Amino acid sequence: MSSDSRTRRYLNLEPGEEQRYNLSMAGQSIDGAYGIIFKKGDENVSKVFGYFSNGAAMEKYTVVEIMDDTLIFKPKY
Repeated sequence: MSSDSRTRRYLNLEPGEEQRYNLSMAGQSIDGAYGIIFKKGDENVSKVFGYFSNGAAMEKYTVVEIMDDTLIFKPKY
């Protein structure tokens, strides 16, 4: 999601549920980073996992797997 709070989108997942989310980079002309923030019980977990330059990412997409004690990021080029 964009760090602009007006355009944020929140996903709610049940255990074992999968969901796809496409983040549009339209109109972006800056450098930045991708990250994820989620709740695990009462704890907020956050992790940066990719970067973009001039609104363009190096990878086509990234698969993010959230497990009980592990985050896995699989960039696809």
